[in-house]
Amino acid sequence: MAAAFVAGASNDGLRTALIVASPVIVLIGALAALWRTYASWRSGGRWQVWQGASWFLLAMFIFFLMGSAPALLTSE
Repeated sequence: MAAAFVAGASNDGLRTALIVASPVIVLIGALAALWRTYASWRSGGRWQVWQGASWFLLAMFIFFLMGSAPALLTSE
């Protein structure tokens, strides 16, 4: 979210880079949470919490991706 907020206060080149980076950062977090889910499941731990975090981050990834699409498709 910080990358999206900084993108709103920056110039065109940096703004485009940060708008593209925001969904990528959230996707990396979702993949890390999925990995933690699998590792916790294999060790017999509480994997449900990590699965919930994974679903939340995947939903946020779609939200950020759809929010960044208009900025990438329009040319200013």
